Amino acid sequence: MFLGNLAENEKRAFLCLADKVLKADNIVAKTELSMLRAFAQEMGLSETNSNLSEDEAYTILAVSENKTKRAVYAELLSLAFVDSTFEKKEIECLKNIQGKFGLPDDFAKKANAWLSSYMEKTKEGFDLIEDGV
Repeated sequence: MFLGNLAENEKRAFLCLADKVLKADNIVAKTELSMLRAFAQEMGLSETNSNLSEDEAYTILAVSENKTKRAVYAELLSLAFVDSTFEKKEIECLKNIQGKFGLPDDFAKKANAWLSSYMEKTKEGFDLIEDGV
């Protein structure tokens, strides 16, 4: 949703961190892999492998605009939520990314609330279509 305007090196950095979030709980769900492929497609990339180290990814994003860091964080948060579970290790991973980006706790809380609301409304939409109510 927010990744289309990233610079090429920021896109690769995002994919590196997305891989980190995916593997944080040692369980990679099909929905997570699907979302990762959708992210790559949104960014105009044909592959989901960034070929960057985590340190390289942080170095690239350290000099990015705050808006970019917020977009990357929000998308990584959505990746962690997509399998309908939010495990402790995923929370720790995102908290670490938040810290590396210098994002305030208030932003993280708002992003979490926004995503929870979005997921709830999406589920309501599917229920409405499914149940016909």
